[in-house]
Amino acid sequence: MTPPAPFDAVTLEVIWRRMISAADEAAKTLQRTSFSTLVNESNDFACVITDADGHSLVQNTESIPSFNSCLPVTVQHFLKEIGRENMNPGDVYICNDPWVATGHLNDVTVAKPIFSNGKLAAFAASTAHAPDIGGKVRSVVAKELFEEGFQIPAMKLLDRGEPDHTLIKLFRAQVRTPDQTEGDLWAQLTGLALIGARVTELMDEYGLPDLTAFGEEIQGRSERAMRAAMTDVPDGRYEAHFDTDGFGDMPLHFQCAITVEGDRISVDFTGTSAQIPRAINCTMNYTFAMVSYALKCALLPDVPNNDGVFRCMEVSAPEGTIVNPKYPI
Repeated sequence: MTPPAPFDAVTLEVIWRRMISAADEAAKTLQRTSFSTLVNESNDFACVITDADGHSLVQNTESIPSFNSCLPVTVQHFLKEIGRENMNPGDVYICNDPWVATGHLNDVTVAKPIFSNGKLAAFAASTAHAPDIGGKVRSVVAKELFEEGFQIPAMKLLDRGEPDHTLIKLFRAQVRTPDQTEGDLWAQLTGLALIGARVTELMDEYGLPDLTAFGEEIQGRSERAMRAAMTDVPDGRYEAHFDTDGFGDMPLHFQCAITVEGDRISVDFTGTSAQIPRAINCTMNYTFAMVSYALKCALLPDVPNNDGVFRCMEVSAPEGTIVNPKYPI
């Protein structure tokens, strides 16, 4: 097979903007069809499109920054747990595990594989804050994950278009607002379906067998732009720390060291307080999302987010700290 010709600048920009528009249109669809004010008024959700390996391509313009980095992690977890060979057109996967999704159980992530000519080409994915997920009413009061609410491991919500009615029945039984919570979930799926339609239309129009070449082009360009921005920062180690009251007799210390070496930046939280039995611990994927967003805003604010922007960043923290807690706290 003849490899596709490199994208010229105009074609690349048109495809890129249309992909972003697909994510934006899905976001508006989710917002308008949702049942809860958390989505349709508070904007507590995000929609992204990834390539077939779960690496981010685009996001909706007004998405929650932390969700943008977490969603690809969850898609990659779906690939690992469900298996590429077990994915089919019409599937939708679901998960709210904070260690592979976002910060807490209320954030429900769903993803839909997009196929082109029988081949997995991309994923549409969305995270939205559910109006209720069971557990204790005040989320920070919980002393362990099991008190926070209904846990959903990586699994199929739809299998070839057929809903898992048992999962939905259990889901409704665990929450205080079953109609709103289920309604928001179906609104997310409506957004995913729209992304799937728009992406396949775009691929057909431009004769793209998959999104590999497109992804490599925009991710590569974005990575080079971020590395160039990093080289403008003087090499060195920059440290900062602060303390908070914490809970009761448990004050919390946050320690951060940023090391700049040419076109790479690493952030280390060694010295930060140990995790505590309260629902304010931040899992590592969420910690990375928050840090990468701050670096992105400071260094490359005008380039749309995608996987290439974050390849030259490294975030680390000792396991068992408040910014990298061990399961199941």
